[in-house]
Amino acid sequence: MKNFELFKKFEDDDNVKNAKLSRFLDDYRTQLIFMMLTIYALFGDDYRLLTCGKAQDASYDAFTIFVLAMFTAEIIISILATYDY
Repeated sequence: MKNFELFKKFEDDDNVKNAKLSRFLDDYRTQLIFMMLTIYALFGDDYRLLTCGKAQDASYDAFTIFVLAMFTAEIIISILATYDY
């Protein structure tokens, strides 16, 4: 019987972790940050082509890689936050 109680404790810990991650993703500040990153992902390269020269390409490329990493992190956190995914 103690084994089942141990598994229940781990399941409760997972539910708490899932709830915290879900609250993090649903927070308005997180949503605002990802909305701004999405706008950059859609229009950042066009803005770069209109306003900047070749000298700024490396900084835009680095920020684009950062944005892609943030989107990947969001997907991973979303998977971890979803119970029984």
